[in-house]
Amino acid sequence: MAGASDNYHYWLHTPVTATVTVTYQPNVLPILQAQDKTSDYDILLLGRDAFDLAQVRNGRPEMVNLPVDAPVTLEKALGSELRDRGRWQRSAGEHTQYSGTGSLDTAREADQLNYFMMVDAYVSQHYSNADQVPLILVANASDQGNFRKFAQNAYLDHVVHVVQGPNLAAANQTLAALALSITEQRHQQATQIRRDAYAKVRQNQQVVQDLGPLATAAVQGQVAKLWLRDDASQPGHLTEKGTVMTATALSRQNNLYNDLALQVSRLGGQVEVLPADAMPTSNPVAAQLRLRETVAH
Repeated sequence: MAGASDNYHYWLHTPVTATVTVTYQPNVLPILQAQDKTSDYDILLLGRDAFDLAQVRNGRPEMVNLPVDAPVTLEKALGSELRDRGRWQRSAGEHTQYSGTGSLDTAREADQLNYFMMVDAYVSQHYSNADQVPLILVANASDQGNFRKFAQNAYLDHVVHVVQGPNLAAANQTLAALALSITEQRHQQATQIRRDAYAKVRQNQQVVQDLGPLATAAVQGQVAKLWLRDDASQPGHLTEKGTVMTATALSRQNNLYNDLALQVSRLGGQVEVLPADAMPTSNPVAAQLRLRETVAH
């Protein structure tokens, strides 16, 4: 962005085509489009007796280099198991914990659940609570159920998950394909949530699509959310009073949608620039109006 006396540049984390635009206002649409809310998440690769963790930031997956004190395996977390006349013991360093008597299957089941709770607590404390991004669980069907039964992680995604046994020995080689599949699931989830929300506010008559009323609502601060299709363009210029001007040469070059997006953002509204298949409506632009407060007399 270059003006008469200043210029700015921004890193964009989504692909864009090379373009040059001359506008009344800063061209914020590429920046808003790059604010992809579904691209950041963590992946918990959970096996029966080991786990690994990956992070996806701005769409780029990378394995986490877990510290030496992480409970990466069941044996490291709970110690080795000893058998003596039907009594099962856990030996961890200088300490020995008895897990009682009974069948080997019962002891192993108890140990696995204890291990899952340790993994949940560790990932929550050291990663999820710190980064506050969704955690996607990759595990087979049985481990999915057992882990979720006791999980306390507030960021564990309950909709998007991958039911398969992770290949922990080759996690880095399979990470890119796994992340691509998860990101697609998260985009589909976000699109459905967006469409459901749009249908609700439309039913409540809080939606406007016509440019005239939309422009007026934008300058009055009445737009809570603005949806724009990423390839949409409408010649025109938005004045401070909410009038759409098309008379000047610059107005005819200017993208009115950019002016609307900037105005809504300035007044605290949310703007989403989306591909056509993620839009909640077939219209290139739509806005959700704020609920006006009723005054009691």
